[in-house]
Amino acid sequence: MSSTPAAGLSDVSSSQNGIGGYLTISNLDQMFALDYKSVGNLDHVVVYRSGSGIIWILENKNPPDQAALYQPVYQEGDPTGTGMGQGISGCTLSSIADRMFAFDLEGSGKLDDLVVYRPGRATAGFFRTIPQCRNF
Repeated sequence: MSSTPAAGLSDVSSSQNGIGGYLTISNLDQMFALDYKSVGNLDHVVVYRSGSGIIWILENKNPPDQAALYQPVYQEGDPTGTGMGQGISGCTLSSIADRMFAFDLEGSGKLDDLVVYRPGRATAGFFRTIPQCRNF
């Protein structure tokens, strides 16, 4: 990954060691933005590793005029490779096929809910920031 921002973009935070203490050392690590507090801002980062049950939700603790400082608000599992996690609210994330993304379940215009699904298994879980999900 290039450390030089594309034209029109500026580097506000970068790291060679992952994000918020989550070491992105696996090619299975995925990230996406989430409106965790349901205030209309995609200001949290969900980081998860399919097949391991590891999922963290990170929040930037610094104001916009300072370098980002991400810290976990939800943390399940150890991304250093030394331990498995339990997923989130019954969604085990135990298969490398498991996928997740932010979603607007209520039609509020806010991406403050999560969808977890396993392609090829006709299985999906929809849950709010305070998750309710069935096992895969």
